[in-house]
Amino acid sequence: MIRCHSYAQVDLFTRLSPEDGDDGLRVMAYLMLKTGLRIIEVSRARIEHLQEHVPGEKWKLWVHGKGRASADESVQVLREVYDKIQVYLRLRPEPPQGSDPLFATTVCYDRGGNVVTAAGKRLSTRAIHRIITEGFLLAGVKKPGIVVHRHSTPTFALLNEANPTRVQKMMRHQHYATTEIYVEEVHRLLDGAEDVVTQI
Repeated sequence: MIRCHSYAQVDLFTRLSPEDGDDGLRVMAYLMLKTGLRIIEVSRARIEHLQEHVPGEKWKLWVHGKGRASADESVQVLREVYDKIQVYLRLRPEPPQGSDPLFATTVCYDRGGNVVTAAGKRLSTRAIHRIITEGFLLAGVKKPGIVVHRHSTPTFALLNEANPTRVQKMMRHQHYATTEIYVEEVHRLLDGAEDVVTQI
């Protein structure tokens, strides 16, 4: 059985107040949920990878996926997600350059006032995992696994009647058999045999 977030859990997370967590956290999680990005893909994303596709409506984020030599695949970024990313980028302390990470570290000091982590560096996969997990814990989600976050994207898409082949392309599944696992899970959820038994 595939575990994914509920709509209510995602809504709670995206409504966290600024005092509960930084905007970068919410934007990163929102982008991942809307596009199915993996942690490694978020870590490798650069500002220049986000390019306008349909003027004012849709953008492409070129993805440097696992086992790939470069950013040679893409996901579609809609206006609502793009706008959130732009707000986050404007809040960064230094004006971002195209080659800068899309999501970057903030400056971190030790107790002696020495810089431990400089601002503007690429986030590690470990840091992204921790950030997303802590965000969902703040929203009251118990055991918020990062894999659950990625499973939610195709599940939500299929529940809203997306074409399975398009879901495969969005998730960048190499084989349709992987996407079919989600298709079967959604069919089981929407049209389980239990529904027939209850009619007896």
